[in-house]
Amino acid sequence: MASTGAANAILAINSLDRFITTKNGKANQPFSDYLLAQYFAFGPYSNDFTIQSPGALIYGYISRIVVSQIQIQYNIPTVINGVNDRFLIGDGATNDLYPVSIPYGYYTPDELAAALNTVITAIPELAALGIQVAYTPTNGFQFDGTDDFYFPDLNEIEANPGETAETVTIALKTYRLLGMNVENSNAANQQISNVIPNFLYTPYIDFYSDVLTNYQSVKDTNTTVAKPKGLIARVYLSGNGSLQTQSPTSALGSEPFVVTADLNSPKIIKWSPQVAVPSVDFQLRDCYGDLIPTSPTTDSLSTEFQMTLLCIEDE
Repeated sequence: MASTGAANAILAINSLDRFITTKNGKANQPFSDYLLAQYFAFGPYSNDFTIQSPGALIYGYISRIVVSQIQIQYNIPTVINGVNDRFLIGDGATNDLYPVSIPYGYYTPDELAAALNTVITAIPELAALGIQVAYTPTNGFQFDGTDDFYFPDLNEIEANPGETAETVTIALKTYRLLGMNVENSNAANQQISNVIPNFLYTPYIDFYSDVLTNYQSVKDTNTTVAKPKGLIARVYLSGNGSLQTQSPTSALGSEPFVVTADLNSPKIIKWSPQVAVPSVDFQLRDCYGDLIPTSPTTDSLSTEFQMTLLCIEDE
């Protein structure tokens, strides 16, 4: 690592320490009461927060900060309310479109197929088409009907009364989950996944911090149009070289998991030796550039993380 041979101090970050308050109203007695905060579903939430301590988080003449290690407790469900829980099915005879909503939660492929059968059968117009859903490793999701049906393409969804830019995005994200694409917009009595269904909502999480990157001269970027600044790490959720498989009974994203990233080529951040670290901010974003899903509702889970920062002394 670039820090070999240089004296350093560890700044250990825990996302739950965002719940820093003062005991008995005294600022000199800080404590992190995240048990109560989680119990009452207090904000701020783990995708966008600042840890502000009554004193500096670390003192000393620091010239560099190295992001050494990150552990993520991934708690993003397979199907998320208002994110990837709604799509449309069209009647091949009438071209009428019917919205289908999938209940929030974690699903294995077989469980999601069973849930789809339940919600589709509950819609009389779709039940009349005799649609049944199954999952196989070969075909992904297979929808079989007694009459022709289809998954409307982007133009047809946008033209459907009542649809908005938000619901169109939700439909596209749900198509990604199910493995459906434009080929499935052709009416037939059978529709199968044309791309591999993706149960993992995002393949990586980007960590951003304006505070930590304030003094670096070269600004971070990526290949998106937005090119956001302040990127300190990208953690790939498949783990370090571990083989991930998908079968009817298991898939990455079907349940919560923990992944630890030992950064062999860590980000080395320029810092000003005259400035202590008074606070630290974080934003966690998904592959779409959005903040990772979280909300104050009781059915949401929070993705937490721990991070080790090496603070290199000025030589």
